[in-house]
Amino acid sequence: MSYVRPMPYVLIAAVVAATAIAAVPARAADNASVDPARSEVSVFGGISILDARRSQQSTITLPDIPGFPGLPGWSGSTGGTIQINTETRLENSVLFGARYAFYLRKQLAIEADFAVAPSHDLRGGVDVCGPAGRCFGPGDYQQAGMASDFAGAMNGFFGGPMGGRFRGMDGMYGGHGGEGWYGGRSVTAWHYGAGLTYDILGGDVRPFLVLGAGGVSYDGTSGAKTDFVLRFGAGLKVYFGRLGARVDAVDHLVFNQFLSGHDEHDVHITGGALVRF
Repeated sequence: MSYVRPMPYVLIAAVVAATAIAAVPARAADNASVDPARSEVSVFGGISILDARRSQQSTITLPDIPGFPGLPGWSGSTGGTIQINTETRLENSVLFGARYAFYLRKQLAIEADFAVAPSHDLRGGVDVCGPAGRCFGPGDYQQAGMASDFAGAMNGFFGGPMGGRFRGMDGMYGGHGGEGWYGGRSVTAWHYGAGLTYDILGGDVRPFLVLGAGGVSYDGTSGAKTDFVLRFGAGLKVYFGRLGARVDAVDHLVFNQFLSGHDEHDVHITGGALVRF
């Protein structure tokens, strides 16, 4: 079970307390101060902008290894050390979701949403460093004019007994073929949460601020888990009677993100349509 720092619970309590405080005067407010349409339902799409990384290094001392896949300038038969450097990256995804908002007062609303980002690209990269200390990646291998391509050479090495000891490292996903042990896969992120929005202006064109909290659950790779999220951002609503449009730019600060182990910024840029009633 992963450790969750106490600060997120303080933030959740602050959001709940702010909602309760705002709701008290709302019940006593004059009907003229509350929009006739107090509920909104919206659907949206957009992009989740994320760049989380984790790297790992491992070095072994080798005896003479005939048949090791050739590196430029080193045949692999002279012994020495090999260092394997890997990096795993979780990148952007499209995003789809829905949201419900309820106006506590004319310009203050509480809302909850659910969204899915189904195509985060999880990719691993591998560099191999020979005894001379020079490291080789796909680009170096191609420029050297080797007989086999980098993917084929690395699959041959990591598929053998010596290379097998590296297969548990980050970025190696345990499969042969074009992707090899350093290919990519798709990770799905499920986002959910609640918060407050404050309309800076009234009327039919309303810029607003967002503050909230929630969680994100990842699916599609080992080690994936649920992380706490703090949200803050801004947006714009435009009403056309009971219908409208909404755009948001919200930073989802993911605490102790499962891949990097650090706090990561996952920025959601979304746009969609809404109906109020």
